Amino acid sequence: MFAKLLAPPARLHVQLEQQAVFTYPTLLQPLTGPPAHESALRGLVKLELPTKRKLRSLFVVIRGENAKVAEVGRNGNEAWAHLKGVETDVTMERRLDFEVEGVEEMESGEHVFEFDFPIPHSTAASGPTRFLQTRHTVTASLEFATGRLTTVSSPSVRFWVVPLRNQPTEIPETFELSYEHNSTELGPLRIHLFSPQLTLGALIHGSLFIASPPSPLTITSIRLFLTSSHRVVPAHPDVDFPISHLADTGSSPTVSEFDSVNKVLDAGQEWHYKGIFVMPQCWPDHAEPTTLAGQDSRVNTTHKLSLQIRFKSTSASSIKATTISLPVVVDSCVSMDESHRLPPYTEIPPDTEVRKILDIYARIDSLETLDPCPETNEAFASFTRAGEAEGRLEAHWSKLLVTSTNESRSWLSYFSGRKEPVALSRFPYLANYAALVRLEAGLLKAVGATLHQVIFIGSGPLPLSSILLGRDHIEPAGVRGWEITSVDLDSDALVAGATLTSAALASTLSRPAGKPTIECKYGSGNFAFLAESALNLKPALIASAGVVMLAALVGMTKGAKLEIALHLISSMSTPNWLRRRESKERRWNW
Repeated sequence: MFAKLLAPPARLHVQLEQQAVFTYPTLLQPLTGPPAHESALRGLVKLELPTKRKLRSLFVVIRGENAKVAEVGRNGNEAWAHLKGVETDVTMERRLDFEVEGVEEMESGEHVFEFDFPIPHSTAASGPTRFLQTRHTVTASLEFATGRLTTVSSPSVRFWVVPLRNQPTEIPETFELSYEHNSTELGPLRIHLFSPQLTLGALIHGSLFIASPPSPLTITSIRLFLTSSHRVVPAHPDVDFPISHLADTGSSPTVSEFDSVNKVLDAGQEWHYKGIFVMPQCWPDHAEPTTLAGQDSRVNTTHKLSLQIRFKSTSASSIKATTISLPVVVDSCVSMDESHRLPPYTEIPPDTEVRKILDIYARIDSLETLDPCPETNEAFASFTRAGEAEGRLEAHWSKLLVTSTNESRSWLSYFSGRKEPVALSRFPYLANYAALVRLEAGLLKAVGATLHQVIFIGSGPLPLSSILLGRDHIEPAGVRGWEITSVDLDSDALVAGATLTSAALASTLSRPAGKPTIECKYGSGNFAFLAESALNLKPALIASAGVVMLAALVGMTKGAKLEIALHLISSMSTPNWLRRRESKERRWNW
């Protein structure tokens, strides 16, 4: 009796199998068959008993609640929110009991109980908004049949409910939006917006084409901003509950990205603008994804993406603005759940595309001359198609690595402001890239090349070479203030590559004022991304680089490759190095 009184108290702990539960409101729509996926929260309850005890009950409760946000703001890079804790609204409460009542006495030691809670696809998303903080927690409790201390509860463990627009096994769609508009003062306009996926924190590549302004004018700036509209849904229509008094906000800009251009246009002069903009993030911007149909949310959020052109005519000093707004759906910062696993890799049969590419290479390698002729033209036409296929493959893997959450960032780390790198090891040929970069870095070191400034031309949407060179070779070598500039003619591919680099290095992308690049800080160095043709690179940029890397697919003909190489060499300073990748041999020019 006295031993039980002096023994330490019993302890309860909850351990979750996953920190996030992905729901699919689209599965609530009418389907021809049963839902393909059932969301569930799985975990363990650990009970530590110092002595034998008889239990009356042991149960787990999951709970969802809203707390009204009094105000939000920033302190430097830190975001904060004050909650009015008394104004809460329970959105979900479920209890699961374990069968322990019939047990005479439970032995001392550790006992483990498994639980599995179904989570409806209509469950409101976890996370902050400008009005509410939606939290979901799990708590375990037990009641002893006898003794002075009859009730014990575990600390509450938080989990995240994340609604996804794409159904299980679906790869997210690329966001691409084109729109034409005829402005009275600017003339015909064409807008094109692109992102590998429109999520919180994503990059957007925007382009604007002004065909023929009716009169001379100056374009002062281009502005891209996201507008959020919120509609409050009362929780209890028949009860005067505090949170139900939240007011609709109408529209408010969530993020505003300016690009000062100050471009003077004559009447009838064409102008093509390209820019890269960054979507807001959950923290510290207090942004939230679009509310999906079927979500049981207290605050329904919709979004519009707007491009604003500010200009002034030569005869007036006041600045005018033309704004074009289009409705969009903004996803959460991830788009794939644990069911999105890649199929196992098998041996490639000899009659597949890989075999065809090898055959094309053998045909080109056997040609006596590369001068234009029917045989040469046919071989290189096939090779060009193979190059396009490789580009699409890289774009697919870039998107897959960024959006996958299997080994990437946890939702707890995302909402707490910490970042974790995505696992590049998912890419099946990463070892090949690592071996090539290791060999190149060793050769560069052997010849005394400096890696303080490196330009990689033709980086594409999967810039693994630049990532591995900076992360595994330059930064560990103690080079201070280094920079790798990735250059690609395809702006969409460049945006995808920058997004992957940011995710792989758990870093944040930025666009410095007055510079044409987007950048990603890492350690003591920097990754920069420039949308430009190799032939249009400024001589000063080329001269500043200790090493210029030229990808194998830059220049699809012998003449084009030679023209690019000569342009680079003419601008390089001794003893700078040009590394030109080829499939058969390594060549070095300086």
